[in-house]
Amino acid sequence: MKISEHIFQIMETKNVSQMELANAIGTSQSVVSDWKTKKTNPAANKIIPICDCLDVSADELLRGCD
Repeated sequence: MKISEHIFQIMETKNVSQMELANAIGTSQSVVSDWKTKKTNPAANKIIPICDCLDVSADELLRGCD
């Protein structure tokens, strides 16, 4: 599973919208949307803020990646 797929799986489980995640990590909703469509992946400096927003550890977030 790619990191973006895992992020959106966790978001769905925790009922977090793209806009909520974008606001929490200081980026735009279109950037988060690009992750969903696999145009881009999250930058390394966004991993910890994503984890904080989704209340998961980096290990939990990254575990589903190929």
